Amino acid sequence: MLKTLTGGYDGYGTFFPNSLDQGMALFESEFKKQNLGLLAEKKVDFKQEMALMLFRSARGEMTSYPLVKTYQHQGRCLFVEGPKAHPHLSRLKKKLFLMMDQIDYVGALGIELFDTGKKLFVNELAPRVHNSGHFSQNAMNYSQFDLHWMCGLGIKLPKIHSLSSHFSMWNLLGNSKGQLEIPEASNQGLVHLYGKPEGRKGRKLGHVNFVNSLPKSLKNIANFQEKKK
Repeated sequence: MLKTLTGGYDGYGTFFPNSLDQGMALFESEFKKQNLGLLAEKKVDFKQEMALMLFRSARGEMTSYPLVKTYQHQGRCLFVEGPKAHPHLSRLKKKLFLMMDQIDYVGALGIELFDTGKKLFVNELAPRVHNSGHFSQNAMNYSQFDLHWMCGLGIKLPKIHSLSSHFSMWNLLGNSKGQLEIPEASNQGLVHLYGKPEGRKGRKLGHVNFVNSLPKSLKNIANFQEKKK
């Protein structure tokens, strides 16, 4: 697969050529004319996508949120649920915390993961608060936004715990007319809108957090999109 080195998010700047010739054609049409860098990556045969939020303060203290599963549709995160477990999570966190120490990282760090069933591979790193951590606004005792600025200000990090045994987050996307679509089932959750002045198809315009429950209608949609991949 091919990725642009800058400006790539939510499926933008990501391409899947079927041959070297097709890859070169993409380079000519999409990248060379814009003078953008190009990254080639080998495809990974994964069973599910997961995500993890880590935090490191200016004092060197570190903490994390529970592991979550992410459901993707057309390169965009549609749905997140947790907490999830994985036998290699503890080992991976130790390595990531070590990396954060070595580079003196400060703030929130979003980790997107591929789960092959046997291993966890790091797909992408997001050096900021991240879409996969929005559940924390209502499901954790401190949100990712709280922890991000606490890290930067060097405030002693608190003990982190979940406020529920299960949580989920549903992204609200723009439709083909650029209008915000809010599923009827969202009235069972807590809606957060971003106030973006421009709406377009697939753009993230808000999200809904669900604590200890998720409407069956949304779960069915997420599972349906997962099977279509």
